[in-house]
Amino acid sequence: SGVGLYTFGHELARYSSIPPQQAQAHAHNFILHVAAELGLPGVMALIFTVTMGGRGWLRNWPAVSAPEHASDRRLLIGATAGGAGFLIHHLFDIPAMMPAIALGGLIVLTLALAPFKSVPAERSVWRGVSVLVSALSIILVVTSLIAGVRYNSYVSALTDGVRSGEYAQAADALNDQLAADPDGVALQTQRGMLFALSGETERARAAYEAALEAEPLWAFAWANAGMLALTAGDAPLAQAYLTEAVLIAPDEAWLHYWRSAAAESAGDELTAEVAAEAALQRNPHLRYLPEWDTSQIRAAAAESLLPDLAASGARLF
Repeated sequence: SGVGLYTFGHELARYSSIPPQQAQAHAHNFILHVAAELGLPGVMALIFTVTMGGRGWLRNWPAVSAPEHASDRRLLIGATAGGAGFLIHHLFDIPAMMPAIALGGLIVLTLALAPFKSVPAERSVWRGVSVLVSALSIILVVTSLIAGVRYNSYVSALTDGVRSGEYAQAADALNDQLAADPDGVALQTQRGMLFALSGETERARAAYEAALEAEPLWAFAWANAGMLALTAGDAPLAQAYLTEAVLIAPDEAWLHYWRSAAAESAGDELTAEVAAEAALQRNPHLRYLPEWDTSQIRAAAAESLLPDLAASGARLF
């Protein structure tokens, strides 16, 4: 039955086992996206919609086949090409998540599917339909403009901050985006990263914790918060954060590696040894890191699990 509209990114964060991965608000295939969010009913509705649209498109060709309808035929050919490109693109991405792009695609598809031959209708009915369509079009245009302005502001804030090195200023510039999306997990995580780059540890930690309050099962934010604490010298807190990360994403070797480092710094040698072994079990090549042998605990774990590799002295990194 799906998990509901606009929930793909939220649910993907729950199931992603290999962070850090880029947060994805949507699938990169419209059919899969509909199936994930709306389930079988949504897929059936999609099939019905495509079928009805195809029937409408086929009905238009006889109406423009006569020589006197050459201009309409050219319009239909152009709209068909544009609509086909729009639909094919959505087998690999979903740019229509942006209202402005959705509006452009809707216009092209309307030109391709709307009847070229007038359909008789009662005047009162036609007037009502016209008012409804006009109202919906105005709403879509306005929301497209608002979304476009917000997105441009978001991109400009990040771009200007990175180029100028004013990371804290860039993080503060995202407050307008947060006002529109108070539970924006990705926004809070990006603010945390920007504050961390600027050296404002407490503000970075607060941003990560806000992200985790909205989405407790996102290992990416747990991992970043852990590395922030480890860099700041708070090894026990780093170990706690990274432990949460590996519970959510147990297959990621790097999380186990850094958990081992945090635990060793915190004086928890047993956890450090277990985490080091878990890292090697998931990615034996970590044994070749130049930093691996700087820890006696990690070196012992490598000797125990990978004696041949430990004896080889090879370096891959």
